[in-house]
Amino acid sequence: MPKSPLARDLIQTAEFLVGASPKQKPRQADLRRAVSTAYYAVFHTLCFNCANCIVGKGKDYPKAAWRRSYRALNHGFAKDACDHTKPKKAGVLDRFPDEIKDFAYLFYDMQIKRHLADYDPYHKLTKSEVETDISAAKSAIVYFEEAPLSDRKAFTTLVLFQNR
Repeated sequence: MPKSPLARDLIQTAEFLVGASPKQKPRQADLRRAVSTAYYAVFHTLCFNCANCIVGKGKDYPKAAWRRSYRALNHGFAKDACDHTKPKKAGVLDRFPDEIKDFAYLFYDMQIKRHLADYDPYHKLTKSEVETDISAAKSAIVYFEEAPLSDRKAFTTLVLFQNR
């Protein structure tokens, strides 16, 4: 399970939404919320990582600075940094170990899925595809959190700061 308490809870909530009623087919609204919630588990994992990499963790870290670092992640900027469909961006991501690269790819893909789930009234989901997305999110989070700190720090700079 994810180390970030919020990410862990969000994964559990997504799983609950998909399997809340095992006797019935889940409602589209529940499947949509589950996809969105799985994305937010990934997003908050990255926020948690950014704050820990920039400010640190433990009892002695400055809480206001940690919160500011946590909140600094911008959805669109991070998605653009993780855009593996553009050769130039994919080339940058290829320099990271698989745990980071896979997380970045998932971040990008899940944000697109979240937008479809949240904003496209004609988008239909199946229980199995949502379960697959939740499982992929959970695995990517766990492997990302196990990646070397130096690689997670480098990834933090990629998703937070403009390259000038």
